[in-house]
Amino acid sequence: MFGVLSFKLLLSLCIVKNYLFNIVIEIINGKNKGDSPQPQEIFTAFYTTKSAEEGTGLGLSICNSIIENHEGELTVINNPDKGVTFTVKLLKKGVKSL
Repeated sequence: MFGVLSFKLLLSLCIVKNYLFNIVIEIINGKNKGDSPQPQEIFTAFYTTKSAEEGTGLGLSICNSIIENHEGELTVINNPDKGVTFTVKLLKKGVKSL
């Protein structure tokens, strides 16, 4: 059983699923359609497609490190016609592993 909570977040859709052993958060960003970098590259520190004035390229690297430190997983799927979907999977408190 799971509950689903959905809300819009700056042109994105966020879906939270509450499973028995874990929580899954999906963030669907529809504004970045078209060609995107390889998913593995975007978690590298200082990787950015923006100019120096717009960002440092640390945001996703830091997010990934925090989630991994909590024994979770951050993944990304590039859907060229629909945008990008980020998925965060975290174990619930007290669960050692699946």
